[in-house]
Amino acid sequence: MLTIDAENVDTVADFGDSDQLRVGEPAIAIGNPLGPRFARTVTQGSLAPPNAVCLLT
Repeated sequence: MLTIDAENVDTVADFGDSDQLRVGEPAIAIGNPLGPRFARTVTQGSLAPPNAVCLLT
């Protein structure tokens, strides 16, 4: 997460509505929630169903 002083911000990004997403649509993930080892990474993939099981090894 970033902390930015809002006093100097003129425009903010519009992130959209996650309810409009569909399985199979392209997705991009920036960073890694599992720790700093891959923190400077970008991963491309497609959206999986909400109850899909993902095994981490």
